[in-house]
Amino acid sequence: MVDDKPYRIYGGEIHNSSSSSLAYMDAVVWPALRGMHLNTVVAPVFWETIEPEKGLFDFTLLDGLLAQARREQVRLVLLWFGLWKNATSAYVPEWVQRDTKTYYRVKDQDGRPMMTISPLCRDAVKADAAAFRMLMRHLKEADGEEQTVIMLQVENEIGVLGAARDFGDAADDAYQKKIPTVLQNAYGVSGSWPEAFKKDADEYFMGYHFAAAIEQIAAAGHAEYPLPLYVNAWLE
Repeated sequence: MVDDKPYRIYGGEIHNSSSSSLAYMDAVVWPALRGMHLNTVVAPVFWETIEPEKGLFDFTLLDGLLAQARREQVRLVLLWFGLWKNATSAYVPEWVQRDTKTYYRVKDQDGRPMMTISPLCRDAVKADAAAFRMLMRHLKEADGEEQTVIMLQVENEIGVLGAARDFGDAADDAYQKKIPTVLQNAYGVSGSWPEAFKKDADEYFMGYHFAAAIEQIAAAGHAEYPLPLYVNAWLE
């Protein structure tokens, strides 16, 4: 429902980093889209450009994208490239990238850190949630009346490539503890993750912790501006 009427999305998704340059959008992307007769464009927004310094927010790119979409008379679905995109943490701010102690990475089975920040890292999830909250607050202020943005995807293609699960200290400790009550009730099993889920334990363990992290991030933003939010399923 958009403007209190049923709305069918005829949408196209632009490339990962296209919307990082308003000039590129104007010169290349919008001209290419005009002949496609779309009513909706799916476009990323990036934590690294929105919070370049911790606690300091810059919505210049977002505001420019809103203005361009209104000019082109299309709606936007925003993809939040926060902690995760394509199983890595490539779009986090530099201050997150540098501080690998606070915002620690997934470790593979040999103890080597990967390019993915662990979903068990509470500080990282809290920081992402704070940034997403500010994004939604700004959207409400800048776009609450026009509602150019009709929906948002929280994170993108979440997961880990190259390891069955996180083998870091915090993850190993959590892996041997009892599964959460919500999973005990849902699946009728109990015990530690390997006891409860056997050969699927690694997959269920990571799926649960990614989902819990995204729920925290999404809830923070939704409290500010209750637009529809969704996640994508990466089936590989």
